[in-house]
Amino acid sequence: MNFKTTIMKTMTLIISTLLITGLSFSQISIGGTSNWTQVNVPTSADLLDIDFADNNELIGYIGTSNFELLKTTDGGATWEMVNKTIVPSGGITNPNQTFGAISDIEFSDENNGFMLVSVWTGGFVPPSNGLFQTIDGGNTWNQIINGGNAVSGAGATTINLSDNNELFIGSSNYNLTSGSTNSIISEFTNNTFSTNAEFDIMSVNTPTDIDFRNDLGLASTNGVYILRSIDAGQTWDTINSGLDINSTITSIAIFDELTAYAGYVSNGMSFGLLKSEDGGLTWNQDMSSATFFYPQWTAVETK
Repeated sequence: MNFKTTIMKTMTLIISTLLITGLSFSQISIGGTSNWTQVNVPTSADLLDIDFADNNELIGYIGTSNFELLKTTDGGATWEMVNKTIVPSGGITNPNQTFGAISDIEFSDENNGFMLVSVWTGGFVPPSNGLFQTIDGGNTWNQIINGGNAVSGAGATTINLSDNNELFIGSSNYNLTSGSTNSIISEFTNNTFSTNAEFDIMSVNTPTDIDFRNDLGLASTNGVYILRSIDAGQTWDTINSGLDINSTITSIAIFDELTAYAGYVSNGMSFGLLKSEDGGLTWNQDMSSATFFYPQWTAVETK
């Protein structure tokens, strides 16, 4: 079996938590039980992120490690490749610009969405994420920021649409004034970026994932801290997850006003899932959700 070309899908979608693993599986857990069928996808690439675009959870998208965009219109039973068109920033095509992994996808409805794509502009500058927007259901994508361009001075690492459909962006930035590198959560409203939170990266690493449920916001980081907001992302506090210092929290999802999940990797080898039952204030190991081997929780999505 080619683990990179299959996903797993439940037969019944009621209240679901979707998890994509580092081996390109997806898992949907309903309550305390799971029902699975194997679903083939038309790619051999790693599946990096998934998002459903409509309230009925029929239209969904998956981003892959080699710039492929997959789409479903039947709730994940079948997937097809999107023949997408990229419109470069400013409408000017850089012949040296190449695109890589689609690491994050966010849709507000079946037509409007954003994605983060690794962009390399040539030369000795390493690739970094560019931000793209679609208004036609993923067929055409306009480049909002170039790879390495300014989101408060940095390339983006993660994006999320709040319940008010405001785009939040996690990034890191070198501050020329202080001489330090900071972790940043920015907001993109009316084509303008604003910095809502900034932390010294020596204590709080770069955000890896962001999720909202009403006014509650949670962000995982490339370390042991989770960021928490109770005012729809305007201000953020730090929460220690209790993991060891060699851990990275790769993903986070809010299930309801009290319950949230966070996937992590420890020492680059062992993987696990944290669960909070008090709105993200405290976190404990969740040993009941890993229903097959010990997956790497690279994307956690609740619906």
